[in-house]
Amino acid sequence: MAALVATTLSAVPSAGAANQQIKTVALSYYPWSDNGFPSVTKFSVTKAQSVLDELAREYAQDVHRGLYGRATTSLDPQAFFMWWLPNRLFDIASGAVKPPKGLDMTTDAGMDRAMWLTHIDGYYFGTWLRKDFLQFQGHWAYNNVLDDAAVSGAYQQLETGRAAVNQGSGADVLAFNQSSLRGKDPTPSQSIGDAGDATGIYAYDLGFLVGISPPSVNTPPDATTPPETPLVTYSLNQLYEASYGITEPPYLAAARRAEATVKGAADTARMQAAVDGSGNDESLLARQQRLITAGIALWSNPALAGDITKWSQAEWDKLLTLTTYSVMQNQAMAMSSLAATSTGNVPLGRQAAREVLLFWNFGNIYKLGVGDPHNDSVSMQDALPHFVMAN
Repeated sequence: MAALVATTLSAVPSAGAANQQIKTVALSYYPWSDNGFPSVTKFSVTKAQSVLDELAREYAQDVHRGLYGRATTSLDPQAFFMWWLPNRLFDIASGAVKPPKGLDMTTDAGMDRAMWLTHIDGYYFGTWLRKDFLQFQGHWAYNNVLDDAAVSGAYQQLETGRAAVNQGSGADVLAFNQSSLRGKDPTPSQSIGDAGDATGIYAYDLGFLVGISPPSVNTPPDATTPPETPLVTYSLNQLYEASYGITEPPYLAAARRAEATVKGAADTARMQAAVDGSGNDESLLARQQRLITAGIALWSNPALAGDITKWSQAEWDKLLTLTTYSVMQNQAMAMSSLAATSTGNVPLGRQAAREVLLFWNFGNIYKLGVGDPHNDSVSMQDALPHFVMAN
């Protein structure tokens, strides 16, 4: 029998690890039906360990993106969960990459499994971020013991989208695309981007990235600035037009191609109507401007949302990398949703809806995880999953 070796999330990856084969991903604690959260399986979320293991083996067998998108063959479970897996799910949702067996998101069964993958990914990211703030800042203001009602409430928000994405009519899908451009609150009263608000979360996450990147004062003063800086370049006056210092994944290229399909007077008029909104709606451009500005103001001051100045180089690098990719995901789902709304392209609308649902679920469960003190008393190694290797 082959020997089994554990590679923990906290371990430094070693060069040449890709010559090894991942046997399975050993999961640590996360909220599920067997440990006090019975409602989660009522919302079409299907545990898919075999799919997760197949994705991990796919990650291991090829050169993949490490810190700042740099090519590597090293195996790092933290990198896998923080950016490789979310990026791969978006690639699949956009149609840019073929899914492994069991993860065809054009089927309800495939979406059910994708929801589980974003469920665990969101919770583990929240756990990681919470533990790093506790370690480097010494405290974390957001504490909320997780219960089943909170998990149930998070999934109830997704019900309209889940009903529309694969089985809904074309009109249902396009209506969801349009509503997801602003989320549950289309007015200017929302101050922080919500995961179901494609424009708002794109803008807020972009502001967060700027706020914790050089030359912001809310950065580790002795850390080495990555040569990929600036990680993001943007204009407040151009909607969804950020560019990046690291290589863009296939799903963002697909979204840029979708944007280019908006042609002719009718498409342009529908796009302008969607951007402007109706009634008391905040325009999408104004929403973007407001929330980029708010994100920068909040996170460039160490005394406000969180102090990054004491973070280690290694953890800051991870935070910058995963945040850059998160902004890319936000941008892709916003661009695709607007293009589908403008052109009436239902297949594109279904792709965009899948992207929105992936990030919305990830974001909802992340917010629950970052406030959950369940893992405060255990080490980072015990709080997060690891690869089990067969060599």
